[in-house]
Amino acid sequence: MVEHEFPVVLGRDYAGVVEQAGSAVTGYAVGDEVFGFRERYPDGVDALADFASGSPDQLNAYAAVGRDGGRIASSAGAAGEGPGRTNVGAAPTTENLERLAGLLEDGTLSVPIQASYPLAQVDQALKDLAGQHTQGKLAVTLP
Repeated sequence: MVEHEFPVVLGRDYAGVVEQAGSAVTGYAVGDEVFGFRERYPDGVDALADFASGSPDQLNAYAAVGRDGGRIASSAGAAGEGPGRTNVGAAPTTENLERLAGLLEDGTLSVPIQASYPLAQVDQALKDLAGQHTQGKLAVTLP
C-alpha cells in the first residue's frame, strides 16, 4: 500500500493551478502552481513530449518539469520558440502517405481498432468516443 499525504492527485503526472483548498490543507494555497513530475522527479526531466497542448501558453504549464537545457517536443505545434523546443510532425504529402501505406501493407505499422461502427451508427461512435478512453481507434465503415 502506498501512503499518501493529502491533498493527493492520482495518476502519473499533472500540472495546474490550485483553485480551492480546504481549511485543513497545508502546503498548498489558492494560486499555487502544481506539477506532479516535479514532485516525483525533483531535479526535473531531460525531455518532455507533449501531444495535447494547443498553444505554447498551454504547454508552458508543463514545461516547468524540464531541467535547464532539456528538450520539449510538440506534435500539435505548441513547442513555441527557444532552445530545445521542437515541433514535430509530417505533412500529408503524396510521398509520406505512400510511405505510410507501404508500412501498413508490410505489417511494420498497425493501427489498433477498438471498435467499428457502420455509417448508420456514426452518432453512437461519436458518443462512445466522447464518453470513454479508447485503447485503439474507433472506426466507421462505409457501405
